[in-house]
Amino acid sequence: MRSAEFFRSLPLPRWVSAAVAICVGCVVILEFIATGVKLPDTSYLDAFSVLAVGILVALTSRWPAAGALVFLVVAIVSYAAFDPTAFPMAIVPMAALVARACTGRFCIVAGALTVVWLVVMIMVENYFWYECLLIGVLVVFGAGLGLSLRLAALRNMRLSQEVRIQEETREQAITDERKRIAGELHDVVAHDLTIIAMQARVLDTATDPEDRAEARQAIGDASRQALKDMRRMLGVLYGPDAPGAVPDGEETTGGLSLRIQEFAALLRAQGIGVKIEIPADLVLPRSLELTLIRIAQEATTNILKHAQGAPWARYVVESDERRLSLTISNAEPARRSHLEFPSSGFGLVGLRERASVYGGNIETGPIAGGWSVRATFETAAA
Repeated sequence: MRSAEFFRSLPLPRWVSAAVAICVGCVVILEFIATGVKLPDTSYLDAFSVLAVGILVALTSRWPAAGALVFLVVAIVSYAAFDPTAFPMAIVPMAALVARACTGRFCIVAGALTVVWLVVMIMVENYFWYECLLIGVLVVFGAGLGLSLRLAALRNMRLSQEVRIQEETREQAITDERKRIAGELHDVVAHDLTIIAMQARVLDTATDPEDRAEARQAIGDASRQALKDMRRMLGVLYGPDAPGAVPDGEETTGGLSLRIQEFAALLRAQGIGVKIEIPADLVLPRSLELTLIRIAQEATTNILKHAQGAPWARYVVESDERRLSLTISNAEPARRSHLEFPSSGFGLVGLRERASVYGGNIETGPIAGGWSVRATFETAAA
């Protein structure tokens, strides 16, 4: 522990002030009772000096620096004028309070004033040197007690801080896990259920047997894919030892090119012309490839939801030595569809978080005659 941290101001708990006040009150009451019954070596002057010193000790327990300063100044002045006996009685608790609560610099000042006080006692009141030495020993004892209490308090504060940090870390981990689960649920449910809802509408309106058969096939495929993704997600949540858990590298079947072909097929089934541009020699880390697949999936879902009847859509992957980009764009539909699908608003937020993991960013917005989603990654970061 650094000295600057150890000797900083350390406020006393409120219960310390209350305990000191109770002890001082008991001592003062006993002193006045002893004086009242005229016990030997008692006087009202001593009783009132005990009361005054007790008040200073109580004030020091509430305001350590100010109380100690007043105590020492009054002690020096009073010994220069008369011989109060109460001040040495309070030297141990006073030294302990100062060492426990005040800064290192103030402790030095208090120590210097204590030396001045002892010199005044020797010179003015003709105290013997061993009496002053005894008071000095009591000061050292009280200061040692206060420093021990300071060390214990600092340790408790550090432990409390560590516990608080651990709690905050745990809460943050729980929050991050909830976000991850929410993102996984969105990825699993939104895309496939959008397809199922659209094809169910086709079944309601289509009269051609071939169209109805294609819609039923699409619903079946989307349902099976949703179940597969749900099993994968449950395997991730239960851990790698869970029955049926999917290895990390296989959590999404197919590479980027294959999955984009599947997404394009869904758009073509809705009458949207699709163009795909992917470099034939593209090789990506699996984790980044999964992120790109999720981005393409979310963009495809949004096209199905909000751009039905669009004349064209385009998937473009561009890669060079410095960066990699995936752009999914679509034209505005000639007319708005009467089919409305709810939107959670979490999709793009989750995609931005995924992209940020790899130092990438996602830009979305209107383009000439349509809409675009563009994800860009630095090749070195990938």
